[in-house]
Amino acid sequence: MTRDYTMTLDNVFQWSQEAGVASGSEPVNITALQRFAALVAAAEREACAVVCERLPETFKIAADEFGYKAEAPTAENYAAAIRARIDE
Repeated sequence: MTRDYTMTLDNVFQWSQEAGVASGSEPVNITALQRFAALVAAAEREACAVVCERLPETFKIAADEFGYKAEAPTAENYAAAIRARIDE
């Protein structure tokens, strides 16, 4: 079963508990927690967009360097690049 990463209130609260931000027994400012999650999600979306923007050029550089014809990146290439992304 795959994990649900949908940005629902229940998931945000569950993730905050997993991260140790909320204990479940103490009051939590849900509005602030939702806003924080939205900011983190927006930053991650932008970082993933940058990966996607750079991938075609990365393919071309690799093709030029190794002397083969550059093919357009596939959806699988984009997904792999996003999953492999680390903060720069």
